[in-house]
Amino acid sequence: MKCDWCKEGETSPTCYRCKGTGKIEMKPYLVQRLNKPYKGDVTGPLQGLAKYGLQANGLPENLREIMAQVCVFDYMGSSEYEFGEIPKALRALAKASIELKQFSFTCPYEFKSWEPGRSKMGSKLIFVICKAKDQSDVIDAIKKMALGDEHCKERTECSGSFAESEYQADTLGWLDLVHHYMFFKDHDMFKNFCTLFGMGE
Repeated sequence: MKCDWCKEGETSPTCYRCKGTGKIEMKPYLVQRLNKPYKGDVTGPLQGLAKYGLQANGLPENLREIMAQVCVFDYMGSSEYEFGEIPKALRALAKASIELKQFSFTCPYEFKSWEPGRSKMGSKLIFVICKAKDQSDVIDAIKKMALGDEHCKERTECSGSFAESEYQADTLGWLDLVHHYMFFKDHDMFKNFCTLFGMGE
């Protein structure tokens, strides 16, 4: 990503963000987990939490109903994920819709389980929505998360999900709340978000 703190058209060796390179590494930090939609009936407030997720606060009611058919925003456990961060990220992606690109790539992963014999290495076909100019940086960021080299505020669980661990079975997608890109292991969820952003598929 281009460093916006440097002056337009030049870089500063004293810039603490890019160290004079003019680019900022896209390090994942606030990455929201997206779980599969809740298919049960909503007969009380607890079922409502299962359908919408605690993180859906700030979404207009009509959009919240639409999103509930696509995913559930998992509870992340830190306040940084709240206070409207999800609507802000979705709004930023929607505003940049003409700049967005959809693609897939095979991502290596390394899942380290606390249970003996359950650790696993492999690769997974991943589907991505991001700005076209950010494609290479986004791929690098996803690989880091999948290989366990992440320093996010809360666990992304993507390596376990890629490895089809039963404990991460519900997690099918992710939304970066800072850098505004999405990635999925589930093609249906990916297609649904492409449709929401008017991208087709």
